[in-house]
Order: sequence, then structure tokens, then C-alpha cells
Amino acid sequence: MTALKVDDTTGQVSKKSAATAEDDEVYDRQIRLWGVEAQSKISSASVLYVGVTAVATEVIKNLVLAGVRCTVADGRTVSHFRAQGGSSFLVPHDEDDGERMVADAVLESVRLLNPLLFAGGNTANTCRSHPCHISAMSEADVASHDVVICSGVASQATISLDDVRRVARISRAAGRKFILADTFGLDGCAVLDYGAAHEYRREAGKDKWSDPATMNYPPLADVLVTPLGQVRAWDRWYKQLPRQYVVHRTLMEYRGRPEATAGGKFNDWARSWLASDTNLVQEEMMSNVGIGIDSVGRLLDGGASLEVPVVAAVLGGVLGQEIIKSITGLGEPSLNVMVFDGVDCGCKCLSVPSK
Repeated sequence: MTALKVDDTTGQVSKKSAATAEDDEVYDRQIRLWGVEAQSKISSASVLYVGVTAVATEVIKNLVLAGVRCTVADGRTVSHFRAQGGSSFLVPHDEDDGERMVADAVLESVRLLNPLLFAGGNTANTCRSHPCHISAMSEADVASHDVVICSGVASQATISLDDVRRVARISRAAGRKFILADTFGLDGCAVLDYGAAHEYRREAGKDKWSDPATMNYPPLADVLVTPLGQVRAWDRWYKQLPRQYVVHRTLMEYRGRPEATAGGKFNDWARSWLASDTNLVQEEMMSNVGIGIDSVGRLLDGGASLEVPVVAAVLGGVLGQEIIKSITGLGEPSLNVMVFDGVDCGCKCLSVPSK
């Protein structure tokens, strides 16, 4: 049966291609929820995932099913990925697949999740794998995507903070959206940089949206050098930085230090670093984050993975929704820091200024 479409401007009826008709059938629920224009933006958007982690996997799954194209960038083989404690249900557990690139393995799983993203044979308009380390990615590789997600600095130590800062700068200069996300134990954290003038519309009732508004996000590189002891979240409810954000910052710094590769005690190093002139953290904040420091330290000392799939699933679901909002411009976006507490299952959004 031939599908028909009606032009909203002329009222003329014309035939749809088989592919378009199939898209409408698959994404019918989303079209009813977000509208035709929003679904068109979703279908034409692309997200670059730098580093395959548990939380990145959840975001990939959620957005791929919604029709968002992806490029997966990771320079590890499957055996290397497993050796580092990598966690992803998109990477098959095949013993004979150890030398396969993780990015290629994930892409094949994505093909099974949503074959429509590979229809037409146009390689420039489909999902792709990019089996290389973040340091080898060019500015064009980064700037050609609408959203860039970096993951693995804290959880797997596969990406350095210097690499993250470089990619974030490229993304911001190109007018793209950037997210740094990780989970560690029962906690998770994401830092967002949507640029100086991210435009969006607030929900103003059923099927109603406000006039365009803008939100200014400080550059991620500037936020990540702000001394923790001198920062108070710009939020009326959270006068002190949540421990998840403090632990995330601390863990990322630790991963790049000689102490980490030498098997140093994370707990001792973390308390020393937080109290140093770099951060000037007072005893009040130290007591607040101590539990998080100790729990992460036990995982590191015991050689356990920092990634808990359930925690990654929740944070990945929230980030998926935030990315949909950023692509369509519909819905008020999150502030620049999002933290998840796996104990009380609460997610907080707050504004952390740059230095």
C-alpha cells in the first residue's frame, strides 16, 4: 500500500517513499509526542561518543532508538577494553573477538538496534565507527557533529583531561553541544557546555511553547580549573557543592597523576589534594565528601570496576532526554552540572561558575 503525505503549505497530496513511510511508522509515537519538526531535527542530528563506557552505552541505546545517528570513537581493542574493566552491553562477549576494535563492535550492535539509521547506503548520513584515540581526532571530526559526549576520564582512565579540554574547545567554537559524563560507584556526574547562547523554548502548556530564550554556559575548560574550596553552587537549594561533583573532579585529577599508576592510596591523595592550595577545601566540605572518597577508594584499591550498570542506566536515560531537548530546542535545559546519587536515586542540576 502506497503511503501518502500532505504538504502543510499547499495542501497537495503526494506519495511518500517506502523509507519515509517506514520511518513514520517506527517513530510514530515520538512524532505524536514531539511533533514532525522536532522529529525531523532528531533524525538529521548526529552525536559523537568519545570513549565507550557504561553510561555512554546507555545514551547510545536511547538516542539510536529515537533515530539519532551516532559516531563511536574508541581506540581500544575488545581485549584491551575488557582488561580495563570496560562495561557495555553493546560489546559482545565473544572469545574469538578479542582483537576487534570496540568502536566497530558497538557499531554492529547499533545496526541491530535500529537498521533504519543505515538505510540508503550513504555513508556520510549513517552511523559510523571511528577506531582511534581522542588525541588523534581532528577538529573536523569533532565539529561535524551536533553533540559530543566524552566519557571514561574518571571511570576507566582512558581519556585525559587535556584531551577533554581540547575537544570541548573545538566543540564550543563550532557552536556544538558538549557533555562530559562518568559514573563511579553509586554516583554519577555530568558537566555540560552548550555554548554562550543556547536557544530553547520552555513548555507553556499542552502543545504550547514559550518564546525563544537563551542560556549561557561557561566553557568547560574554565569550570574544571575552578578551585573547589572557593566555589558555591549558584542555586538557592544547594548552598554547597554536592559530594558527587567534588569526587568526580578529584577522581579525574587523580587518574592523570603518577600516584594512580603506582597504585597509590586514593583516599590519602584525595584529601591532600583537596586541602592543598589548589582547592583550599575547608573541613565542612571535607566531611561532606569523605564518604564518597572512601567508597571510591575501596573500589580502586580492590581492583573493582567503578561502573555500576544500574547507575549508568539512570544517568544515561536522563542525559538522553537532555540531548533530545538540546537538539530540538524544546524544553528548558539542565544547568551546567548534573549529579546523580545512587543511594537515594536523586538527580540534582546546579550551576557551577567558571573561575
